[in-house]
Amino acid sequence: MADTAEPRDPWAVPADFTAWVERRLRPLERGTRQLEGEDQAAQSMARELLTVVAARWPRLRRADTRHGDPAGTAADRYLQQLFAREAADAGLRDAIRLDLDRPVPVPRDQPSYARTLTMADEAALLWERAKTTSRRRVLIGAGLGGFALVAAVCRMIWADPPEDEPTPRHPRAEASRSAVDTLPAAADQARLTTLRVPGLPAELAPGDAAKLPALSADPVTRALALLTPSATVGTPVLALGEDGRWRRVDQAGDRVGLGMEESALSPDGLHAAFALVDGVRVVDLATGAGRTYPTPEQPPAVAWLGPGHLLLGVDALLDLRAERLVPCPAGPVDAVTYRGVVPLSGPGPLTELLSVGQPAAAGARVRRWVLDAAKPGETTVAITGERADLIGPFQGPGFGHGDGVLARVCSARSGQQGQAVGVFTTDGAVRRVLLADESVTGAVRVIGWLDPRRVLLRCVGRVGSGPARQRILAWDLRDGHLALMATVAVEGGLSLPDLTGSV
Repeated sequence: MADTAEPRDPWAVPADFTAWVERRLRPLERGTRQLEGEDQAAQSMARELLTVVAARWPRLRRADTRHGDPAGTAADRYLQQLFAREAADAGLRDAIRLDLDRPVPVPRDQPSYARTLTMADEAALLWERAKTTSRRRVLIGAGLGGFALVAAVCRMIWADPPEDEPTPRHPRAEASRSAVDTLPAAADQARLTTLRVPGLPAELAPGDAAKLPALSADPVTRALALLTPSATVGTPVLALGEDGRWRRVDQAGDRVGLGMEESALSPDGLHAAFALVDGVRVVDLATGAGRTYPTPEQPPAVAWLGPGHLLLGVDALLDLRAERLVPCPAGPVDAVTYRGVVPLSGPGPLTELLSVGQPAAAGARVRRWVLDAAKPGETTVAITGERADLIGPFQGPGFGHGDGVLARVCSARSGQQGQAVGVFTTDGAVRRVLLADESVTGAVRVIGWLDPRRVLLRCVGRVGSGPARQRILAWDLRDGHLALMATVAVEGGLSLPDLTGSV
């Protein structure tokens, strides 16, 4: 008798994924057409987003099973969040809602490939692309970085599928090129020289979340870390107190963990913020109490402008002390969260790292705002000079230190593969670059600064055949030296407070 069980071959397309693509591709194309305004670009963006979902499909289906939801429920939520990021990156102030349930008639004038590809073919191409790039993780707080993946998916739609999975391609950093470093493979990261931070354990291992005390019953004086055990819907948020004990942030709610960003924890470690569909959930970690603040539009991200001010969108700067939204000229997607800045009564510096290609003819820029004047003013400078050719579209949140240096992950350019971590001065110079091939290093994100000379990174990926883990690294800008600060026993989200002065 034939075996009817779900195929174990990772290249075999699950039937439930094919059915989900059949339901969601056309409504998604309708939404991306509102963003792009042109059919071919909209079709490419839609397939880019579905490829990202395909890469997480097994986890999303496990979330459906765990919560007793119909197949594709978690995938729908994830797709909505990805779409919201793209809408924010497009600079649209009016929210464009993605309606996945309203049927879309098939147009008469379909593109040529759509007349030859069935939905099963579409799903197979998406699945194959996701598996080919399965180690090139794209996290929620990250954004999608646009153009490189769009081009890759377009090529995949037109080209024959590859016969073999490509081998990892290492970034090439010429030894003669100054201030350009290479991130070692995941296994080598685990063997780096260690650097210990007082109060932060060498391994962040919270254990069984269900057995941890609730934060509302056992608050912390200050959180040294926030993490989520997994990257699935319903994952809890856990907080590490200065006493070395973990708590379950019970007032965070059931759906905030999936969208927790590296910038979720306030610089002073006293508040945590999570973007929701219709506002933001803020938890006071010193009391355990939580409150939802409604916003006119869905916040695409969160960025702390000091311990008491949370940037949620254009004209949506939340003043926690006054408990109200105040005007602000820019949104949080490209805003930098600062470390090492003396807390002010008002909001701290507002600086943005703007991507190359957004808008299409623009290069990468640093934009700084003056907020304390009668009318906000801005100064924008181009990111140019040595090493600027390596800087592609930005990904994930950026972090600054002392209002002088900025760091953010981007897609690598100039023939390099994978990602790059760029460090910039506010006058547009590229101070140093770290190249990373995620297929061997794990996905990389900036999570803060240890001091003015050391950037903190999180790398997510397996070491050998073991479970997925994270490594927190300190990257020294003076000589490119990397040190292992801690490991994390889970692969979900991670956020740290301002650690300036701790070492």
